[in-house]
Amino acid sequence: DGLEALAQESLANVQRLAEELLPRPSTSASGFRAEIGAACPDAGAAAQPAESPVVWRIENVRMPMERAPHYGKPLRRPFDIPQCPGVYLCLAFYPSGGAASLEEVPAGRRLPPCRMALEVSGPAAAGLELSAEVDTQLLAGPSATLPGTLMVSGKLELAGVGEAHCDGAWPAEGAPSGSTLVCSALLRVKSWDPNAVRLEKFLWQTMAFDAASYDSNSDSEEGD
Repeated sequence: DGLEALAQESLANVQRLAEELLPRPSTSASGFRAEIGAACPDAGAAAQPAESPVVWRIENVRMPMERAPHYGKPLRRPFDIPQCPGVYLCLAFYPSGGAASLEEVPAGRRLPPCRMALEVSGPAAAGLELSAEVDTQLLAGPSATLPGTLMVSGKLELAGVGEAHCDGAWPAEGAPSGSTLVCSALLRVKSWDPNAVRLEKFLWQTMAFDAASYDSNSDSEEGD
């Protein structure tokens, strides 16, 4: 019983330290709205996956870009799911699909491809499995309403820390100055084990402690 209590205390300390080292990202910027759905199911639960719709509006968009330095630089919007503390998510939109310059645009195309990505990180993300239906639509102006011109559409699968993306295309005529992009993602949490990272870190620390103890004992024996 004493050993089990010590293990639980060590796991709690590891989790607290991880959360201190990885601060939660801010979601207060204007133009972003996250509508959080039902709570995440516990690991192994038979309940239907929780759904969390997220909508991100990017205003004052123009393509082709006026300034070449913008190529290859994504726009990012971090968010989290309050019911899954320690899991951090981020939507990323790549206006040039990862191309670093105009020279990297595929032959025969006037405009580069575009890309929408979902990134998962955080101290409790190791035990998370989720899928996401994502799409990006282009609106002709700030007052335009959905539906717009569909640019990106697909389904992503993620397990633990990582990134997944879908590629798409700008309309042939591009996007006039003042356009708006609407990036949407419907997240479905399949399972989440908040203790996965704790156990992994605890075992790693235990192995490191045992190795250090072995080295210390070896040095003592050599000294004798």
